[in-house]
Amino acid sequence: MYPNMHSSHPVQIENASMDLIEELLPENNYTPAEKAVAKRLIHASGDPGIVNYLVFSPGAAEKTVELLKNGADIITDVKMVLAGIKTALAEEFGCRVSCPLADLKTPKNVSGNALTRSQIAMQNTGRKLENAVVAIGNAPTALLSLLDIVSQLGIKPGVVIGMPVGFIQAAESKDLLMASDIPFISIRGNRGGSNLAAATVNALLLQAEKQVLCPR
Repeated sequence: MYPNMHSSHPVQIENASMDLIEELLPENNYTPAEKAVAKRLIHASGDPGIVNYLVFSPGAAEKTVELLKNGADIITDVKMVLAGIKTALAEEFGCRVSCPLADLKTPKNVSGNALTRSQIAMQNTGRKLENAVVAIGNAPTALLSLLDIVSQLGIKPGVVIGMPVGFIQAAESKDLLMASDIPFISIRGNRGGSNLAAATVNALLLQAEKQVLCPR
C-alpha cells in the first residue's frame, strides 16, 4: 500500500504521494485537468478534505492549460506564489511569470493612503491582466482590486486562480469572483494560501507539458 515508503529520491517520493492521493480522492466527475488540480492541492495541503471546497467554473481548468500552452502571462499577487511556481517550465511555453507587488516602488507604509499595497500593485498591472493567468493566494484586497478593474475598465483575465486566505474579506472576495463571468478556479471560505495557488498553476503547467509531449 505504501510504495517506495523508504525512498529518499524526490521523484519517487512525489510519485508515491500521488499514488496514495489517488486512493484518497473522493468520487467526483472531475475532468483530467480538474483532477490534476485536486490531487496537487491535497499534496500541497496534506488535507484530502480541501477538495470539498474546490470550485471550478465550467472549462476553467482546460482553458488554463490552453492559455499556458500558448504562452500567457502568469501574474501573482505575492512573491510567495511566484516562488512556488515551476518558472522554468512556464518559460518553456513562453509564459512570463511576474509579481507586480515585488516591483512596486511606493513606500511600504504610505500615510493616509486608504489602499493596500496589494491593491495598488494590482491597479498598476492594468491591461497586462488581459487574457493572463492570475494567481492570487494571499491578499483578498488584490482579488477585490482585480474585480474592480474588470468591472470599470472591461479588462478580462483569461482565468483567475482565486485562493486568498484569511478571515477578513477572503471568503467574500472569492464569492464575488465566483459570481462574476470570469473563468475561475477557487476554494470556498477562509481556506487558501500561496502554496495552493502555486500548486494549482503547477498542476496545469504539468498538464500542458503532458499534452505537448503526448498529444492525442
